[in-house]
Amino acid sequence: MNNRLLTIFLLVLFAGTLVADFKLKDIDVVVFARDEPLVEETISFYITTNESLNEHKTAPIARNDLEAWVKRTSLNDIRQHFDPEVANISEFIILPQETKYSAAEGSYYSSVRIQYIAHRYYNGTVALPDTGIFTVAQSKPRIKEYVLNEEALNFGSGFGGDAVLGENVRLTLQLPKEARGIYFSIDPSEAEPSDFTLGSDGKKQYIGDERTFYWMHTRLPSFTVKYYIELPLQEEIRQAVDSIANRVVLIFTGRDSLSAIVLVAAILVSTYAILKVKK
Repeated sequence: MNNRLLTIFLLVLFAGTLVADFKLKDIDVVVFARDEPLVEETISFYITTNESLNEHKTAPIARNDLEAWVKRTSLNDIRQHFDPEVANISEFIILPQETKYSAAEGSYYSSVRIQYIAHRYYNGTVALPDTGIFTVAQSKPRIKEYVLNEEALNFGSGFGGDAVLGENVRLTLQLPKEARGIYFSIDPSEAEPSDFTLGSDGKKQYIGDERTFYWMHTRLPSFTVKYYIELPLQEEIRQAVDSIANRVVLIFTGRDSLSAIVLVAAILVSTYAILKVKK
């Protein structure tokens, strides 16, 4: 009997040591949409023991990278929430935040802020399909279309592989103020029904003035966001001039460059001769 009581006591004592020192508080992922989107992620966590609090305050982390932060906190949620195999990540930095106390929750918490640029992958100057957070296509000389690439999402997944935002996980998209033709496969949180209308394709289109949208604690099956930007007329003129300039360069540097030079020289000589005769 005594042995049984001792065993139960040891089990209870051992179970008490299994209480996690760190517990996930919330995750906030913000995407500033543009050709090469800027991503800011803030991953916050509670510090649940005095020992961990003292260590966190006084002992700098040996190596300021994601692996070291996961090792310290045992939180696998400290990661990039866009897949680096799909989006080419650059300018990656980790910014540890100060520890704070929440009187309402009676607990200390801290956070790690991650910032990076998410590019598409390229083969030379050609963007590879289905890479980057947004795919970008120029459908007309002045129209650039942007489509969210669902494959880039690196949140949790549910039935069927759909992306899932957990209870305290928020994804925010900040679209450019010039964005038009905005379409969501899943309505953002707090979106008003009056901000939508049916487009010419029969799909619901956002027509409101807001350009910052978020989704929280929800499944995102076949999730996509689309919009387009109409470039100014000066951009179309610049593209036309660049195209002509590139063609001229190709003519004079390509395989038939000698023939082109001879032809231009002949035209110049003929023009000069005609002008001489007229004088």
